[in-house]
Amino acid sequence: MKNLEEGLEKLQRANRRNRLFIALFVLIALAIAVIRAPAASSDEVPEVIRAHAFEVVDDEGRVLIALHRPAGSANIEVFNRDGVPVVTIMGRPRFGAIATYNGGGGPLVRIGNTPVGTGAVIVYDAAKRKQLVTLAGDNNGGEVRVINSIVAGGIPVCVLRADDDGDGVIVLWDHQMKGRMLTPRE
Repeated sequence: MKNLEEGLEKLQRANRRNRLFIALFVLIALAIAVIRAPAASSDEVPEVIRAHAFEVVDDEGRVLIALHRPAGSANIEVFNRDGVPVVTIMGRPRFGAIATYNGGGGPLVRIGNTPVGTGAVIVYDAAKRKQLVTLAGDNNGGEVRVINSIVAGGIPVCVLRADDDGDGVIVLWDHQMKGRMLTPRE
């Protein structure tokens, strides 16, 4: 048993010596690299800076602007002093969008696209995080949709759009979803 303990102790001492030797070697290599590295001139500006992420921070280290790339995308986010995003510019594989938020992170406005690929602007009730107004394109042209955010889930109360013939249409609903359509022919 004593031979086993002595052998283990020898291995531990050798391991400590090897770690010390490796650490010393790394420090010497770093010192040589620093000494041999060309001094950067304050007038030199690189042509391109490449990174997977980039952050601008304030004097306290809080992130104010972040450029990063979530899976298959690219984002630029602007944060307030509390670290809450207030503006986001998103680049996705099939669309881009710009979103603004209040100081608490509630959505205010989003500029992007619809499921059919046309442009859209959405205005939110930030406190309730519900859509209030949507300006978007559809297959027949543009559409303005006003949404009642008082009702749970929010329901449209007014839509201005073009019909299948290209004529203007106004559709109105009450809070019980009873509706009426107004067209130029009526």
